[in-house]
Amino acid sequence: MVGFAAETSNLIAHAKDKLTAKGLDLIVANDVTIEGAGFGSEQNTATLIDRQGALTELPLMPKRALADAILNRAQSYFTPNNPARLPSQLREDASTHGSGSDPR
Repeated sequence: MVGFAAETSNLIAHAKDKLTAKGLDLIVANDVTIEGAGFGSEQNTATLIDRQGALTELPLMPKRALADAILNRAQSYFTPNNPARLPSQLREDASTHGSGSDPR
């Protein structure tokens, strides 16, 4: 599951807290105080944080390009047999397929 954190201070710390509290796989952290980014702008920047704590900085870019980068990252977690798949997907697969055995 992917979440979003629009923050005005302590971006990474607050986003990590939300990631954990909500049981997310990935959170998109936005610093809403950056001039020329976010609300009222055609551009934005973000930091992606995954469950393992890995940070990926996405530089200032058009919002559509940022959305594509976020979607590509999130989509990579839903690719079958992808070693990067995160725990919540494995739990979801197990509940969908009963014992978690391979449904093939």
